[in-house]
Amino acid sequence: MASRPISLRRRLLSMLALLLFVLFVPTALGFIFLQRQQVYREARATQSQSSRAVALTVATERAYQSSPAQLGRVVDGLHDAFPDLLELHILDGDGKELVSRRWGLEPDVWRDTVKLDHDGKPLGVVKVIFSNAKAFWAKERVLEDVGALAVGVGLVGLLVAVLISGAISTRVTGGLSRMAAAMARVQRDDLTARVDEDVGDLEVRQMARSFNDMVDGLARAHFAFARYVSRQVAADILGGKITMQLSGERRRVTVLFTDLRDFTPLAADMSPEQVVELLNQYFSVLVDAVFRQGGTIDKYIGDALMAVFNAPNAIADHERAAVRAAFEMRIAIRRLNVERLKRGKPVLKVGIGVHAGEVVAGNIGSPERIEYTVVGDTVNVAQRIEAATKGLFTSGKVDDVAVLCSGPVARASDDGGFESVGAFELKGKRGTLELYLLSEAPAVAASAPAGGA
Repeated sequence: MASRPISLRRRLLSMLALLLFVLFVPTALGFIFLQRQQVYREARATQSQSSRAVALTVATERAYQSSPAQLGRVVDGLHDAFPDLLELHILDGDGKELVSRRWGLEPDVWRDTVKLDHDGKPLGVVKVIFSNAKAFWAKERVLEDVGALAVGVGLVGLLVAVLISGAISTRVTGGLSRMAAAMARVQRDDLTARVDEDVGDLEVRQMARSFNDMVDGLARAHFAFARYVSRQVAADILGGKITMQLSGERRRVTVLFTDLRDFTPLAADMSPEQVVELLNQYFSVLVDAVFRQGGTIDKYIGDALMAVFNAPNAIADHERAAVRAAFEMRIAIRRLNVERLKRGKPVLKVGIGVHAGEVVAGNIGSPERIEYTVVGDTVNVAQRIEAATKGLFTSGKVDDVAVLCSGPVARASDDGGFESVGAFELKGKRGTLELYLLSEAPAVAASAPAGGA
């Protein structure tokens, strides 16, 4: 009598085990199938991102470069950054092919086209063709893995399936989570984001490798682009904060001009190579000071430099930031002069003019060549103020670096570090303008960043 319940219990347990097995095997296979499909979709997404990255790089270079030879060199460099790139074609607005490259031929590819236009007028077309080998290789692995797991029938297969599915789930989802976090960093313009290529299964490692290659290419493109326009403007353009359209906005900014005094006779005794070396050394210390205070280099004009504070990036106290930059410039130039005197070379005399006012800031130029800059009377006045420093050198009031500021700048800085030098008649302007000389030990020095004072 006692054996019957035991037998029934065993049969029930066996039936339950069989039921669990029957339900679990398809579930496990379906789960793994979905995981592999997700890997496949991620591989396709990576290809699509690479395609867009190439198209954006070429489109940007097309907007800022007018030399077909330079454009060709950029295209050749893109293949090194994106090995899966098979073809790339660049056409102008009339459909004329400017650059065409083919590095390989495959039956299955990913195609993408980016059109550039302005006010309804076509500017050009970028066509890219990528290999789809990696994405479809991942799909083949889906079929292989499902077929292999389907053979494993039985309780041992059930246990193995449970263990494998758990391991794959952890490795795949963990790898995809890390990749998603890295992609989020790239979306925030952090091009240092990388994914560990030695973690996860084969597909995840390949995706990680492709992702890292894509970000490396973007970083190289960003660095190359930033050498043609200012660092902040390049970041804002690539981040979508500045459009490619010809437009502008009214904005209050502070403009800073610098100029080397007596540069013509100084350069007359130097070779062209020496002149270039001097200008590069001179501009390096000026640019560093501007960037430390959040300013933007607008342009170089011979031995002159124009910097803008509060455009395109906003700076709350842009007048004070410009004065701090001028103060740092003066310190850096005097250090440079000490080294020049040790080598028996003449000192550099530099005039700096600073003025604040309203301008129009935005994209200026033509659809073929755009430049982000600021225009307006404020720019002209700042340049005239810098020119007024010539009289300070002539009178002997200043020996090496003169920093002249307008009244709006001196009042906004409000740190008691200015000395009125009287009213000046600026060339091309009516009336006079009261100008202020930055003192040798202004209060602004106390709030300058480390290394600036």
